[in-house]
Amino acid sequence: MEENRIEEVTEETAEKAAVTEENSEPTERERLLEDKLFCIQNGVPEENCDVVIAAASAMGNSDRKAAITEVLERYPFFKPTRSDRSDVTTGVHIEGIETAPVSGVEEAFFAANPDCR
Repeated sequence: MEENRIEEVTEETAEKAAVTEENSEPTERERLLEDKLFCIQNGVPEENCDVVIAAASAMGNSDRKAAITEVLERYPFFKPTRSDRSDVTTGVHIEGIETAPVSGVEEAFFAANPDCR
């Protein structure tokens, strides 16, 4: 008998919680996480998200996503471009491109192991 009562209370509590969630405004933490996700989706690195969000909130715009978009348009250095990441390599070596001179030890190794190139 008590088990049925516990289940009924749990179902009622869950229904009340669902109704409360529908009517409540998102918390500041939820808004911050939504803004951070929006920044990341727009190509902002995670370390720059907080700065972009702070700049957007300082603009005083009621639409937070529009404010973030405006900040990214005004200050494009928050989003790195493809040329900014020129130090990233794939590890693929293309034939015909000259590389640094090979030392004597490396030359002897490659002569003994021709399949290593």
